[in-house]
Amino acid sequence: EALFREGREAADAGNHRVACEKFHESHRLDPAPGTMLNIADCEEKQGHLASAWTFYRAVLQKLPPSDERSTLAKARAQALEPRLPKLTVRLAPNAPRDSRVLRDGVELKSASLDTALPVDPGKHLIEVSAPGHAPRVYEFSLDEGEHRTREVAPGKALDGSSGTVGGDATAD
Repeated sequence: EALFREGREAADAGNHRVACEKFHESHRLDPAPGTMLNIADCEEKQGHLASAWTFYRAVLQKLPPSDERSTLAKARAQALEPRLPKLTVRLAPNAPRDSRVLRDGVELKSASLDTALPVDPGKHLIEVSAPGHAPRVYEFSLDEGEHRTREVAPGKALDGSSGTVGGDATAD
């Protein structure tokens, strides 16, 4: 409760970074839909559109449709949808089958590849590795509402054998 109140005070003062920190910690200690709604609001005000959208959608899962906060969360999530940047990560056809893909430090398993996933606007890193290959890092930015597909692969084979996947890290 103390963290929630401090989060509200920070949000009311326009300090959304501190508000989000307080709300996230409050939610970690005592998960509640109202806290999630406040997290969504302060994430949105910081420009973290996908994070906000995710929290608004989570509120909808926690509250009954008759709750007025549910109506608010639904409207805010719907308003964000056209603004969401979406990124499709595709493993290159010549990439080793056991390639590991991380987007901003989060592993993307095969089910996440080739799917347009919402991300926050701004800079992103994709790291690709595979046994016997040099790792490769892709760095780029996405703007609000932008949709992009990135084909990725690890770097060259370390043993110099055939079937290498060549190239250096790229940036857009």
